[in-house]
Amino acid sequence: MNSGKQAKNKTEYSPLFKEFYEAYPKKTAPDTAWKAFQAIPLQHHAIVVERAKQHADAWRREDKDPKYIKHPATWLNSGCWKVVIDKKTGLKDCAICGEPYGVGHKFAMIKSKKVYKCPRCNWDDHKII
Repeated sequence: MNSGKQAKNKTEYSPLFKEFYEAYPKKTAPDTAWKAFQAIPLQHHAIVVERAKQHADAWRREDKDPKYIKHPATWLNSGCWKVVIDKKTGLKDCAICGEPYGVGHKFAMIKSKKVYKCPRCNWDDHKII
């Protein structure tokens, strides 16, 4: 007995996409993100998940304002998942004291180079990125 209404098909996501979406900090348009995820070759899906986790961790450490984090589909479509986070330095660590970039740290422009300034190290002589 059909009541005239079609049942909305619920999208079945892959386990790797679910892991990606869980790790990614901005929870918008999962179906659009799923389409973008499917457009990436299957052999790269595990890499995408790993990079999403790395980027999310970096954004948390930076205390990045969520409004500046791309939607998941945009992040996938623009190839942001190809950007490697430097695991050796932990991304944006102070070169002097080793403190992770975070509360109290600021950016500065010195001679057209972006520099991290750390309050613990008297605000000078820091890693240039």
